[in-house]
Amino acid sequence: MPEVLFLSLDSLAAGTLIGLSGAPVPRARMALAFGLCDALGALVGHAAGPAVPLLAGAACVLLALRRAGPWHWAWPWAIPLLLGLDSVLFPVAPAAVPALAAASAGLAWLGLTAASSRRLGSGWRLGMAAIACALLLI
Repeated sequence: MPEVLFLSLDSLAAGTLIGLSGAPVPRARMALAFGLCDALGALVGHAAGPAVPLLAGAACVLLALRRAGPWHWAWPWAIPLLLGLDSVLFPVAPAAVPALAAASAGLAWLGLTAASSRRLGSGWRLGMAAIACALLLI
């Protein structure tokens, strides 16, 4: 199941960056959003192929942002949707979808929780941001 962990690393990185940003999001709901978006993306990608769901997913993200109201509140919730598109393009086997959802949610929660600590100094914050950005580039 290395593909499950590989597809979940973006959730860890994004959760860390959202936590570092100080955006007021409930951590458990945000982590569940990452797991749900990755799982749904994998199921849609497996069922329909990559081209149509990718365009539909991008349209859904834009529509959700348009209807969400103030951008400062809505941007963190668009990230799980956008990062779930990698699961559409490279879907895992249907039997591995629960593991993908659990790994994405767990890693996102870990990133959100670790980065939200008020006791982190500026050096730690900068280091965590650099590592998270490097994970997103993989």
